[in-house]
Amino acid sequence: MAGRKGGGKGKIMSSPKDKKNAKDKAAMKKLTAADPETRSPDLVRENIEKLKELFPEIITEGPDGTAVNMDVLKALHPAGDTTCVFRDSAFADDVAKTNLAAILSQYDITNVRSL
Repeated sequence: MAGRKGGGKGKIMSSPKDKKNAKDKAAMKKLTAADPETRSPDLVRENIEKLKELFPEIITEGPDGTAVNMDVLKALHPAGDTTCVFRDSAFADDVAKTNLAAILSQYDITNVRSL
C-alpha cells in the first residue's frame, strides 16, 4: 500500500496527548449530591461568624439557630452621622460586601467606604 504511514495493517498509533486524556478521564471522580464539592458555601453563616467576632453582643442563639439580634444592633447605632469603613479582603466576594452595605443602609448607615 503506497502512501500509508505507520507500516502496520490497521494499527492506530496513539499520541502521548491521547494517553494523557484517557488517564484524566479515568481519574475523574464522579460527584454525587452528598459531596461537599456540589454545595455552595454558606455565606450567611460565615457572615454571622464574622459579626460575632466583631460584635458578640448582637448574636443570639434561638430555636432556629444563630441569629442577629436587631434590637441590640439598633441600640449600638449612635446618634448622628456614622461612617463604616471595612477592608475588601474581609469579604468572601462582592455579594457579601453588597449585602452588608444593604443591611447597614436599613439602619441609616449610608456612609460606607471600603479600602
